[in-house]
Amino acid sequence: MIDPHVDVHAINDYVYGDEWSRLWQIYFAKRPDTDLAVQCLAGWADGGDVLELGVGSGRVAIPLASYCRTLHGIDTSEGMLRELRAKEGGERVQATLGDVTDFTFEGLKFDLVYFISWGLQMLLSEELKLRCFERAAEHLQAGGRFIIEGMHPEGYPFSSGGLGTLKIDRATTILNGEIHRPWEQVVLNSLIFLVDNESPRVHTTASHYIATSRLDEIAASVGLVMENAYSDWKCSPLMDSSPSMIRVYRKAGSHV
Repeated sequence: MIDPHVDVHAINDYVYGDEWSRLWQIYFAKRPDTDLAVQCLAGWADGGDVLELGVGSGRVAIPLASYCRTLHGIDTSEGMLRELRAKEGGERVQATLGDVTDFTFEGLKFDLVYFISWGLQMLLSEELKLRCFERAAEHLQAGGRFIIEGMHPEGYPFSSGGLGTLKIDRATTILNGEIHRPWEQVVLNSLIFLVDNESPRVHTTASHYIATSRLDEIAASVGLVMENAYSDWKCSPLMDSSPSMIRVYRKAGSHV
């Protein structure tokens, strides 16, 4: 039997490197729901000041910046931020290298803070999630919103192992595998990139989840009230069977 011990923090180290930044641009920088996400977030921002946590290479931030007074972004990956700055329109995003659980924008308050693409699951403990919520709430205007897009664990189809085919394209196959560790509330994922005449590439991540009701309790503890919940960027109702969710939290009070 294989030793089940896994260093989940070490697994995620790769996600912050230059190699993953390059692979991201090739395979994941274009998403069919990006325009919908931008339009939803623009509506919640209402032309104000916006902060994206885990801004990455600016897939959403760059087009969203056209609808906002200012758009700031923070990310732990210098490689991703280099990709952002190199893109057309990247100069519209005020990008900062930093940790989403420990940041301060002195004197700045935002009308909208958002953390999407399942970024919250990359914080591998409840304590880190709480610290992220605290930082978001601290940087929101009264009446401002914190939007998260992430796993809906009550509807997510957890896998106990095995590989599946994520994509087949010309001379390229991408495989994905998942192992669920319920005693840790952790999911281990692997992406395997097979390209003809190239060495295989493997990208690993660990994700941590908590019950949705607990997430709402964390939000409430820092002064954020759950306003709406959706299953996708079309704002479809969140169902018990929905594998992912978009949750809208609002800071108490109103803009002055």
